[in-house]
Amino acid sequence: MSCRFGTTYTPSAPGTARARVTASVEVITSSPLRRRVEEQQRVEQERNRPEEPAAVYAENEPGPARPPVRSPARHGRFARAAGYLALLLAIFLFAELSMTAAMFTGTDFDDAERTGQATVRSCERYGPVGHGFGYWAECRAEVVWSDGDREVLTPGKRGFFSVDEVGTTVTIGDLGYSRGGRSLAREERPPRPLATVVAAAFAMIAVLLALAMLWVLWDSLRTGVRRLVRVRPTDPGGPHRPAPVSRDRDRRV
Repeated sequence: MSCRFGTTYTPSAPGTARARVTASVEVITSSPLRRRVEEQQRVEQERNRPEEPAAVYAENEPGPARPPVRSPARHGRFARAAGYLALLLAIFLFAELSMTAAMFTGTDFDDAERTGQATVRSCERYGPVGHGFGYWAECRAEVVWSDGDREVLTPGKRGFFSVDEVGTTVTIGDLGYSRGGRSLAREERPPRPLATVVAAAFAMIAVLLALAMLWVLWDSLRTGVRRLVRVRPTDPGGPHRPAPVSRDRDRRV
């Protein structure tokens, strides 16, 4: 269906012209034709609309939903805490290994200043973890020395006596006092250089790990204090950002 926007005037028939104008208005204002005209007007407006940057649409229109991202700061704190825990565990492990190896070596019985007969009276058992791996005993003994002296003592060396020796008498040697305390020897526990070297190596590793952990803790504390007292430069205007463009702004036609 087509129509013409306009009228044709015929002087000879004024009534007919008026009827034609009325009919044209009725046809134009009819529902199907009116919708078609409005649709054509909207298409023309869309064609005359100036193109906007894609970034404006990307900024104004919501994007696809993204999965939540874990905070890097929280992940860093968890990693540091796990590192500290692993370092503590390594220090404890090597310290226990050092003390375990030290129980398998002793002092030279031939260097004793005097000998004596020690009767084991009681023992307390410890273990399996703590001051070395495995079970060891701390015992109290009565000693009669070769020079006639008597005393009751508890050797400081772990595992010097055993629980099975309670009530028995064994021969021990007295090497005197040193910076580490009272030094005793037994013929059954001679010095073993390999065990001594292994114990010293494990002890050195534990000391180095402890120093490393102290340094890490000091560095973390220093960094935290710097963050607290650091004054950051402030910009009243803030970083320059382009003003958001609204889609409802005035458009030039």
